[in-house]
Amino acid sequence: MTVPSAADWIAGLDSGRVTWGGDWHEIAPGVFSPSLPLRLDGVFWEITARDLQRVADAWGQPARLLTPLVADLIRDQAAVRLDFVADVSSGRADMDDESACRRYSASLDRALRDRGVDPDGRAPLCCLGAKDWVLTFGLQRGINPYTGARLPPAKVCNYGAFTPGARNLSVSGRYHLIQSPGYEHNGDHRDYSQLARLLWAEPGATVPARDGCTISRLPGGSGGELAALGVALAALGLGIG
Repeated sequence: MTVPSAADWIAGLDSGRVTWGGDWHEIAPGVFSPSLPLRLDGVFWEITARDLQRVADAWGQPARLLTPLVADLIRDQAAVRLDFVADVSSGRADMDDESACRRYSASLDRALRDRGVDPDGRAPLCCLGAKDWVLTFGLQRGINPYTGARLPPAKVCNYGAFTPGARNLSVSGRYHLIQSPGYEHNGDHRDYSQLARLLWAEPGATVPARDGCTISRLPGGSGGELAALGVALAALGLGIG
């Protein structure tokens, strides 16, 4: 298949074609991470921030995007930690193509199997070293924390690419990474390294956030957008839980 849309992911959830390593791990009280980022039809596909939010909405209210600190906690507790290895398409116009996604997914699959993890079966908690779409206090306030400038409504935040020796420190200070919380992209940006990882939070649970972020979904989603999502889900025989 070509790079999946939100509708493809949602249909995959309904048909059992979306997998995540078969288990959930409590990384903080009442906060759970899947063993792996989501795969569709056995591929670790790229996903946009907007589409990931739509998938979370379709999955149900406990599902939400990570914070940067949650990404660090996953790496802290992971039984398998991979470092980011860039695909040959990095920095090129084709880094969002299907071929880049499939190459990167295949490289992750090999690296996991080399460490005794079967991504098609039941996996331990793993950090793949890739990038996540995250929720931050900057997004919550609508202010770029580096410049103090107001963020355009379409801006989102990404984080990750854990790499020993990279110049940036993670928010916990425990790791080096290429992408500190970054506000360069809008909700429709895609590239092979942005994978689909979500968390589940029980009602009343506090999702760890170094910057004090308290939002549970990307800001700026209009009622019209959610209504359109509801229509799309109804057409697929699904509903928002």
